[in-house]
Amino acid sequence: MRASMMTPAALAYLTSDPRILEEAGPDELAGVLGKIDKDGLMAPLQVIQTLVGSSGGGVATMGMIKPYLHETIERERQEIASNRRRIAAFRTETDQKRGELADIGSKPAVFQATRCADCGQQLDLPAVHFLCKHSFHQRCLRGGGAEGDSECPQCAKDNATIRALRATQVETAGKHELFRAELERSDDRFATVADWFGRGVMGAPAADA
Repeated sequence: MRASMMTPAALAYLTSDPRILEEAGPDELAGVLGKIDKDGLMAPLQVIQTLVGSSGGGVATMGMIKPYLHETIERERQEIASNRRRIAAFRTETDQKRGELADIGSKPAVFQATRCADCGQQLDLPAVHFLCKHSFHQRCLRGGGAEGDSECPQCAKDNATIRALRATQVETAGKHELFRAELERSDDRFATVADWFGRGVMGAPAADA
């Protein structure tokens, strides 16, 4: 049986009976949970349901699952912090570009590129210039330089990344603030955590290909 199937099966076995779990001990359970977490073998909600039972009649305790939950939530927080740092860097770059655009709006734009940013050949007419200072042969643009080519192909990917990161950061940060507030008000914190996992707020880490 493949390890990806054996480890979840081991977790189910360990938590199938209080005597089995007691005999195996907390270290064995922690090792299985660590393997599942590292390799992304189960979604957090599946782990919780296996540990405590979907009906609340499981054999594991909150103390046993707490380290696993801590690692999962901490990873989410670190990802948010990383995204915020990247967004801050992008915002600084955006402010710089806005300053350049303001200059362009008040001063004549000078395009000094001598080679096409796509094919690398000597730039000749007809050519298309973008305010980011990238220039292209008209024939090298997918749309042939039509009005739809309003975004520089060289910068499009980074621009899309910035927009996606910003949207994700805003959405995720809002969810975590709401989660924290709901957790503080909750009389049953474990039920609250399980509910939020079930709603997909905290996903499982992606397994390596």
